[in-house]
Amino acid sequence: MIRPTRRAEGFTLIEVMMALAVLTVGALGIMSLQGASTRGNVSGRRITAATQRTNDWIERARRDALYWTAPGDPVATAAGSRYLGEVGGGWFVPQSGVPTETAGATWDGRDVPVGAADGAVHYCTHMQLNWVIPNQSIRVDVRTYWPRERGETPELVTDECALGVEDTVSVDLTSAAPDLSAVHASTLLRWTPEAP
Repeated sequence: MIRPTRRAEGFTLIEVMMALAVLTVGALGIMSLQGASTRGNVSGRRITAATQRTNDWIERARRDALYWTAPGDPVATAAGSRYLGEVGGGWFVPQSGVPTETAGATWDGRDVPVGAADGAVHYCTHMQLNWVIPNQSIRVDVRTYWPRERGETPELVTDECALGVEDTVSVDLTSAAPDLSAVHASTLLRWTPEAP
């Protein structure tokens, strides 16, 4: 009686190549997922820093409104105010007069002090004040923008917000949209009666 020969056990070359192809596709997917996760984290960090900058300037405007203690034009009634005199104008670079409070900020959201190098500014903040109820309440719009790609800072940021000492703003964020990201926020300021 002749026994049938046993087939040799193991994997063929084609099976090994198919397994390697599946492993390669999986590894490439994991690597691309890691890259996307890193980019998402960096983008989230930038948005968080810009949002914090915007909130800082909203709080600075609220602090400034404490000088406005009587109804009427804040230019006449709030002598110590730094920003309320800009009501009704367009966007402007806020200048607090304090060297450590500037419209420009570093990548981590800290104010760039006056006199720092041009390349230090990565975020820029602008404000706009408009009457909601004349001589009673003011709407404050604050925007913070930054370049989309890390690396060379676009001239738009350094030219318009180098040290927070410019008095006009010519950046049109609508036309610069492919190059810049922005965060916007608004608040309402009202005159505050003096404590008795």
